[in-house]
Amino acid sequence: MTTSPITGFSLAKAPLNSTFTIINVPTDPVVAHRMMTLGWRPGAQVRVMKKASGGAKIIDLNGSRVAVSGALARTLCVEAVA
Repeated sequence: MTTSPITGFSLAKAPLNSTFTIINVPTDPVVAHRMMTLGWRPGAQVRVMKKASGGAKIIDLNGSRVAVSGALARTLCVEAVA
């Protein structure tokens, strides 16, 4: 049996104006719970709208603009929408 390769990458590396599907959220239970209450769930679609200093990103999530720090963006795994 073969396993499929991981196709995702860090949200920090996601290019502007493309839509991505969230694969996972951080493993820290407090951070994960907070993000999930804001709609950051595996399977949700996001779009990187703007890059800011320090690696921060402005993300469109369900019609809302959300700022994400560079450190948090590096912990989120996404994949391109086919």
